[in-house]
Amino acid sequence: MAAQEIRDHLARAKRAPTTQNLETLWRAVFMLQAWYFLPATDAEGPSHPSVTLVEGQAWLLAFTNVRRVKEFARAAKRVNTKDEMFLLVLDPLQSIERIREAGEHIEGVIFNIGSDETFRTTTEALEGFARHFGLPLS
Repeated sequence: MAAQEIRDHLARAKRAPTTQNLETLWRAVFMLQAWYFLPATDAEGPSHPSVTLVEGQAWLLAFTNVRRVKEFARAAKRVNTKDEMFLLVLDPLQSIERIREAGEHIEGVIFNIGSDETFRTTTEALEGFARHFGLPLS
């Protein structure tokens, strides 16, 4: 699934938020090979994804492609002088597992924050999409 396809599906869903357009967008998101996360700390090794506050609520940050996470990391000054940064790259099932771990502490997930391709969903709705698309949630 190419980044352009996600942009196209998102644009359609924003223009006309029908059940079909929203399902098509989320199907495309779940078909991505990976979701990208900026780790909460700038250290090598396992980490938790970053969380941000929006309107007083905690949201986990996820990105649909490397370009988007790099743009955000640069803006947030989370890259070193060589323009390098740490990333968590997880397939959709692994991503859902991490999101579920944080479940009671976050409202949901914001994808591609800081771009024209920003969209979000609650943790509960994301789990519903995962079940709908057949991800084997434990």
